[in-house]
Amino acid sequence: MTANTETRLRLPTDVNAGKEVSRFTFNAGMAMAALIGLWGVACLVSGFMCHGGCCLSRGLARAILGL
Repeated sequence: MTANTETRLRLPTDVNAGKEVSRFTFNAGMAMAALIGLWGVACLVSGFMCHGGCCLSRGLARAILGL
């Protein structure tokens, strides 16, 4: 009786967990920044459509100068 045996060679894998976590955190932060930026642009466009640029610039001046 002949027995066939299979030999598997294990290769060392270099996994840097710190680098992977850092990459994930960076990508998640960039995604959140993109969402916040898109939300800001949507609010600005909404303000222009409802009140116009003159009213928005007057409101910005009042907010900065405290009038």
